[in-house]
Amino acid sequence: MTKRLAVLVHHQSSLGLSLFLPAIFELANREVGALEYLVELVDGKGSRLLRRNGAEVRLSTTGGQYDVVFIPPIDQFLGQFESEPAESRFLCDQVAGGAVVAASCLGSLVVAAAGLLDGQVAFVHPYWLDFCCKMFPSVLWSVKNEICESGSVITSGGLVSQIDVAFYLISKLTGPSVSENVTRCFGPRKTQDEQASNLPKILRRLESWVEVHLAEDLKLPDLANFLGVGIRQLNRLTRDSWGMSPGKWLASKRIHQAKVLLSESKWSLTQVREMVGIEDPSRFRILFKAATGQTPAFWRKSNLIKSSPARTKEPK
Repeated sequence: MTKRLAVLVHHQSSLGLSLFLPAIFELANREVGALEYLVELVDGKGSRLLRRNGAEVRLSTTGGQYDVVFIPPIDQFLGQFESEPAESRFLCDQVAGGAVVAASCLGSLVVAAAGLLDGQVAFVHPYWLDFCCKMFPSVLWSVKNEICESGSVITSGGLVSQIDVAFYLISKLTGPSVSENVTRCFGPRKTQDEQASNLPKILRRLESWVEVHLAEDLKLPDLANFLGVGIRQLNRLTRDSWGMSPGKWLASKRIHQAKVLLSESKWSLTQVREMVGIEDPSRFRILFKAATGQTPAFWRKSNLIKSSPARTKEPK
């Protein structure tokens, strides 16, 4: 049976990457020798002619139930995002009907605005982590996984990561061999593990070490000494790979782990603060609110997973 795929070209979509998706699935159709996928460029607000950068594209009115809805990345993002109620209603209706929603890069904001990522882990590029946490604090934003599947929603980071999501879905829906053959048309591609290995080995060592020592009062000299580099080189390494200073990266690691503990456990706020290495209650509150827009206590009330068993054992 032909699978219906929609590319939701929202008001901030990258038009070029939106047009690239139909080409990928057309290659899959040729590979299987049948109309396996039917891709439509749609607009949640109705049919219209989209003009951008000298190009014109006719967008269709959304119609019926789709198997997959793609949300392309946002193009030339300037730090402002406005949700469209029509797009949110469309996405909620599609998920209720059994569709998978796949968002790339900041296209995840469109899904978050629909409430489909509340309490779920979603991928975001490290550069936009703080913005996303402030914009949608109920989402467990992550900078660790290249492709993240949470229920009916798939998120991925980076502008061109939607290509990898397309290959991933072809493999899942039609079979690995078809996906591999389509992938070859685009030249050598790297697996998710290989992509993660692109991070300099020295920073992979740092990530692993920090995760083990997160409860300690780590300072920048501690990180630099562990790696055997100077503060200036450490700063250059983290900015080049993560788009942020080492201090900001360390703080984001602490707050991310605090969110995990607050949402999945019954540890007290004091215990959580100590487990992520922040001794000063005021500093913890300031950092947490800067990242999420909410205080730790308020965030916990709206994000605590009720099914999590209560823990009474004191942390070691």
